[in-house]
Amino acid sequence: MVILLLCFSVPGFSIDATEAAKTSQNPVSTVISLPIQSNINFGSGDGIQWVNLLQPVIPQSMGSNLNWIHRIIIPVPIYQPAADKWGMGDVQYEAFISPSAPGAVIWGVGPYINFPTATNKALGSGKWSAGPALLVLSMPGQWVVGGLVTQLWSFAGDPNRQDVSTMGIQIFINYNIPDSGGWYITSSPPGMTLNWNAPDREKWTIPLGAGIGKMTLMKKIGFDAKVQFYGFAATSTGGPTWGMQVQGKFLFPKSVK
Repeated sequence: MVILLLCFSVPGFSIDATEAAKTSQNPVSTVISLPIQSNINFGSGDGIQWVNLLQPVIPQSMGSNLNWIHRIIIPVPIYQPAADKWGMGDVQYEAFISPSAPGAVIWGVGPYINFPTATNKALGSGKWSAGPALLVLSMPGQWVVGGLVTQLWSFAGDPNRQDVSTMGIQIFINYNIPDSGGWYITSSPPGMTLNWNAPDREKWTIPLGAGIGKMTLMKKIGFDAKVQFYGFAATSTGGPTWGMQVQGKFLFPKSVK
């Protein structure tokens, strides 16, 4: 219903599919978007892990110089094979203050908050956590290259659960193929994580991989679809050995307000 309402309220894109793909790959662009992403991890002793993410992004103007980009990450449904549990995970909120007229280097900085909304103990941290988020990227020619670094520290929640101190590092590299109608090559697997409280050999999770995507422009909206495959250079004991990511993203070319 929300997608249908937005389709009738937006004017449509005034750029071609390749430029729209670059806009989609910029996390602080001034376009409303709704990514729906599934990460499926294979090869662990417990079975197949599935993490589905709804990630609406809503830009808001803060005057003539800055934008405020709101991003909500809703993990639903997810499946943890070790506990054989389906449900909802912890909802997270990311926000970026970013220049409305960026230069060659685009940046965004803001808060990152974790809410203990998981429907089962195995699906979330049980902790309220918060910290900073920093994004830096550049878009030279056909490329969109950048990185996102986040850090969470727990400050409240279940006293019987382990405290949270986790860094996330998301690297993304996209090459938009000229005159291809919106096709691109991407390397943007799920982010690396560093759990500061884990034993030394359990601290890092590092997925590495690549895939391909395609931007399609319709009358009122854009749809960006991509698929990636990745392996793990490091993971916790018993963790997966490889995975795949499938994402569909709706884009609504509405100016920030």
